[in-house]
Amino acid sequence: MTAPGPEVLAAVDLVKTYGRTQALSGASLVLHGGEIVGLVGDNGAGKSTLVKSIAGVIRPDSGTVRIAGQDASFEGALSVRLRGVESVHQDLGLCDNLTVYENIYLGRELRRYGLLARRRMRRGAATILRERLGVDRVPVERRPNQLSGGQRQLVALARAEVWDARALLLDEPTAALSADATQRVVAVIERLRDRGAGILLISHDIPQVVDLCDRVVVLRQGACVANASTADGLTAETVLGLMTGAIQELERGQDHEVD
Repeated sequence: MTAPGPEVLAAVDLVKTYGRTQALSGASLVLHGGEIVGLVGDNGAGKSTLVKSIAGVIRPDSGTVRIAGQDASFEGALSVRLRGVESVHQDLGLCDNLTVYENIYLGRELRRYGLLARRRMRRGAATILRERLGVDRVPVERRPNQLSGGQRQLVALARAEVWDARALLLDEPTAALSADATQRVVAVIERLRDRGAGILLISHDIPQVVDLCDRVVVLRQGACVANASTADGLTAETVLGLMTGAIQELERGQDHEVD
């Protein structure tokens, strides 16, 4: 890959407590355009809370979120999306009562004279899938419940293109997919990275994270304890050691720390 672009997203010293439970304790990370960053941690490490705080779904107790260098703290989820941060959750958020093209344009429907421009959306959805994502196997007039798991994941990624996403937060995008479907989804993720998007990948598949990502951020007990470049020979065993605390710290990759 080429050198990462400018900062597209940053979380700085985020803190979030639920009663006596501290979900985040000063978590910080930065994401640049043109890179894939893996976010890993054991169950309960705070990954979901961190991602939801960045996406505007929940409000942290303190700390700062920046989008393209501008403060976006405490903005709602819709405002965050409009500023170019798109989340693809494990459930994908697709509506089975709508067609593929309607799902792709959901929230940003095209209209003509006040009416839905369905023909334009069908053409636009097909173009996004074929030309931007390199996918030609998703029929845009079908409904998501008529598609395979891999095709549904690709539809969710195509929706991010309609929203002009500069940063994508992907939660377990290849979980429960076949090997072939995983390969197609990974190819699309790499294509989005190469087009300049910054991608934060949350996954329990540590070998895949090390293979796919440019950097890995390890979250433990609500804090980011490591930020390492995979180009330096990072191994899955080292990442697992950082997650569990068997390895306490790692010096590599610190040029991407958050101010």
